[in-house]
Amino acid sequence: VVAKATLTLAKGWHSGITASINGGEPVKLSQASSHRLEPGDYTVRYSLVTGDYRASRTLQAKLTEGEKRTLRNPIGRPGELSVQPSLGSPQGRVSIDGQPIGSSPIRNLQLAPGKHKLEVFAPSDPTLALAATTVDIAPSRETIITFDLTGQRELAVRSRNHSPGGRHESRPESVTGSPPDSAAAL
Repeated sequence: VVAKATLTLAKGWHSGITASINGGEPVKLSQASSHRLEPGDYTVRYSLVTGDYRASRTLQAKLTEGEKRTLRNPIGRPGELSVQPSLGSPQGRVSIDGQPIGSSPIRNLQLAPGKHKLEVFAPSDPTLALAATTVDIAPSRETIITFDLTGQRELAVRSRNHSPGGRHESRPESVTGSPPDSAAAL
């Protein structure tokens, strides 16, 4: 008789995180979930879908007879991006990583941590990129970009931690990239 292994999927940081083992029925990870399995190779797919955030990651696990193993959720907490015009600047159409997001201002858009390409297009011509830059989104932080399509002000980027009670700690950040040669500065 072969002793089964126990695979425990740890509680996720968000109540909407699910995991499925070898393509089976997804299990909500609002609490830890233990599974008695035959020894062997398993694929665990984690997913999170909220109103404006989608993420999925896959882990592999090779379980041996009688083994007890816990897998931790590999989906990181998202960061947030807000994009707004400075006073006196016209609005712009915003795209992230080549996907149109909408007209500014954009507030608290959840994004996966990492580098993202931000473009601001002329309000009257969605094919004319007036500015492009790369922004680094950090988990559990809001990045706020203020642009000026008139060229009067430089791009301003701030980043702040999210904290309990709605208080934030702000600090300036840097971004890489620049507006196209023929366009106004962000």
